Amino acid sequence: MTGGRTGTTGGASNLTSQVTFDDSLFSLFAASADLNGDGLLDLATVGFDSSLTVLVGEPDGGLSAPVTYPGVADGYAIAAGDINGDGRPDVAVSNGASVAVLVNDGTGHLSLQGSYATNSQVRAIAIGDLNGDGLGDLLVAESVSEQGRAVELFWGSSGTFAAPVGLPGLSGSALGGVAVGDLNDDGLVDIVANSADGSQLAVLLNEGDGGFTTDLYPTQASGQVILVAKDAATPPDIFLGLASDGLQLLKNSGQGQFSIVPKYSVPGGIWLTTGDFNGDGIPDVATTSNINCQQMSWGISVLYGDGDGGFGNAQSLTYTRTAPSGLAALGPVDSPRELAIVDACGGGITVYQDLSP
Repeated sequence: MTGGRTGTTGGASNLTSQVTFDDSLFSLFAASADLNGDGLLDLATVGFDSSLTVLVGEPDGGLSAPVTYPGVADGYAIAAGDINGDGRPDVAVSNGASVAVLVNDGTGHLSLQGSYATNSQVRAIAIGDLNGDGLGDLLVAESVSEQGRAVELFWGSSGTFAAPVGLPGLSGSALGGVAVGDLNDDGLVDIVANSADGSQLAVLLNEGDGGFTTDLYPTQASGQVILVAKDAATPPDIFLGLASDGLQLLKNSGQGQFSIVPKYSVPGGIWLTTGDFNGDGIPDVATTSNINCQQMSWGISVLYGDGDGGFGNAQSLTYTRTAPSGLAALGPVDSPRELAIVDACGGGITVYQDLSP
């Protein structure tokens, strides 16, 4: 392992790149959460070596030595959120045709709580309290639709999960995306689910009784789905990855109804994350998409928020590793201003830091 405190200046704002770990670490997906309760986001990654890896965020913007949990993951999906209602973020990861759930003891140490079978290989996971009982529920997008069940919902029950319930009408594909959040400001957690075959996006508004009202939007989504709100008082908009065709923004009316705006031209758009990457207090969006170990393509781009829910033209970051893939925001929980990129082909983890005041 090697670390460094200086690096190549990126082409956007004051982001400066730093290879924090360069130890042939293979990671495909990443998620961030404050696992040890110190107010800083920590990084969790999964790769093709069947391991979950956790690196604790440090006050100087670096990351601790990795802690590995072997044999629990296959590298395709990861999510962090409170599973058992104790206020601490836990972690769920894909492991073939199942989801492994690891609970947090409050210090950042994770223990395998259980593994839950799915219809097919898991491609995306989201965690949220969908029925208001204080326990996390699991939303899982899968690679193949079986009897209309490409997206399944596992209701939480005392830290374990009931048999999954299929969400109908969503077909499967190699890249599915799911996200959860309150889309219409009614205090209930709603669902966004990529159909994954690239034809439609489903918005499922929570009715509060275990049921959902579904609206479908024509899109060409084939990557991740994230929610981005311009401020804490505004219901979030939806961002979709369109693979090599850029990003799609769906603007929220405030009531959970969405309008599709023109696409943002970005070189690639599979993995997405949001954070304040230039320190202006406005959410920004970062994207990357490359799992080709033979050549660099697409790279990393940042779209800076304009304060009105829109975004400027994509700006590229310099990347000197091999294949940038999953990414996550790091730094203080209330104002993440660092961007972590994991490399699918053994390039370690690169952290971009915002050095503006």
